[in-house]
Amino acid sequence: MTARAALAQALGLSLLWGAAGCSEYALSTGPKSDDPGAVSIAVQPRSIDFLAAGADETVVDAFVVTNVGAARADLEPLALEATDSFSLLAPDWPDYLDPGEELRVEVAFRPEAAGSRTAVVQVRSNDDDEPEIPVDLVGMGLVPELRIQPEAHDFGDLPTGCEALLPLQLSNVGEAELTIEALSFVADPGLELIGAPTLPTRLAPGAATEAWVRFTPLAESAAGSTLSAESNDPGGLRIATQQGLGAGGEPRSESFTFDENPPVDLLFAIDQSCSMDDDAAAVAAELGPLITAIDAVTTGWQLGVITLDSGCINDTLFQADTPNLQARFTAAALLGEDRDISDDEALLKLSHRALAQTGAGGCNAGLVRSGAALHLIVVSDEPERSVQERATWTWDYWLAAIQGAAADASGVVISGIVDKDDCNDGDDGYAEAIAATGGAHLSLCSADWTGTAEALAEATVARAWTLPLAEVPLPGSVRVRIGGAESADWTWDAAANAVLLGSSPGADPVVVDYTVQRPCP
Repeated sequence: MTARAALAQALGLSLLWGAAGCSEYALSTGPKSDDPGAVSIAVQPRSIDFLAAGADETVVDAFVVTNVGAARADLEPLALEATDSFSLLAPDWPDYLDPGEELRVEVAFRPEAAGSRTAVVQVRSNDDDEPEIPVDLVGMGLVPELRIQPEAHDFGDLPTGCEALLPLQLSNVGEAELTIEALSFVADPGLELIGAPTLPTRLAPGAATEAWVRFTPLAESAAGSTLSAESNDPGGLRIATQQGLGAGGEPRSESFTFDENPPVDLLFAIDQSCSMDDDAAAVAAELGPLITAIDAVTTGWQLGVITLDSGCINDTLFQADTPNLQARFTAAALLGEDRDISDDEALLKLSHRALAQTGAGGCNAGLVRSGAALHLIVVSDEPERSVQERATWTWDYWLAAIQGAAADASGVVISGIVDKDDCNDGDDGYAEAIAATGGAHLSLCSADWTGTAEALAEATVARAWTLPLAEVPLPGSVRVRIGGAESADWTWDAAANAVLLGSSPGADPVVVDYTVQRPCP
């Protein structure tokens, strides 16, 4: 039994006309008109059933056109309608047939898609009764067929920064096993193929697999992509297309002006354990150079010192006009004894306690001013010890708590004079908090403190010209103008959602233009 016969048997079909196919004949024995000058064309058969064919199999059958009339028949070119899977193998088609003359026309069926395939051959002539005679063609394709759904997809308008996912179903709608051999994805920026199946992938008839396309528009522009799949589908390459449009955000503009002396709030948290006596005195000696360096930028500073478990500042909130400032700061820095203090090595926890009491009626009222830059300076020769109380109370927990308690400030910077060089037990916890806020990371171990005051002063005034924005801008959309001219002397602090100017703008107004992301659907 031939392969084709086996396929036909599987479908419950009978093979007629041998291996060629099954044809139905409409016989004509003579002219269809008594007129001896009539033109009459006969076509045998008028339908051909090619039965079933598998992949790479071609089945050939034929029909015969005969002039059964008494006069010459003029012919028009053959017309094959719905050519999928069928082709004409006819010789050169003549312009006419003389009476009694016939022409054999061969037709090939090679399935390009699965399932029942049909077509029609139109035989056209000047036949007086039937100027157009159809020959119906039918065949069954036992082949794999790949279908990608959706074949075309439009994500529509999607705000930049948003994401949309599209599942693509690759299914075998054919009658034989499908093998997907290769996938090619060509896309504009913002479109990407994710979750594609491992190749090659074999799918039985009716089975399916998935691939996903993700659209994350990067700009306010159109984007498109094409997924091409190569397989053993005789229909060849299958293609699915996707497109979308990145929708722009909403423009925003905020204006800022600065005092001649911008407000800066400083808070020293000093470890009072017994190993810190000499170091606390050294810190106190640095006050003069620190204040001198800050004064060069602004006299709008104020400073507090905490060492005791209460978190209340020692002495008073020091300002530029505080009498006997150096002596009083020294006394405040050395206040307390180790045996009377439990949180002297947990300075992030202690600082949070202090900042939680800055409101009206609190012992530190006025320490945090709205819009002022807050600089927390920790001094210790030990790691941050707050973690010893609760496993979850690590440095990032306390940093978040400090930032929440100082929400009215324009930003929080943590600097540290700590055991950076491992001369004692290290500075775990403090080092991470300093790095996270961009503060100065200074060593307590060196006998030479040259530059310490200057580094602290720089970290203090670095946020003196902070521009907190009301909304979160799209990345890359921020523009700064000072006195009407665009400026590049600024940095972006994502954590604080703020622009940090590199130097004083003076009396010139500062305008920040940016784009806000539209809500994602």
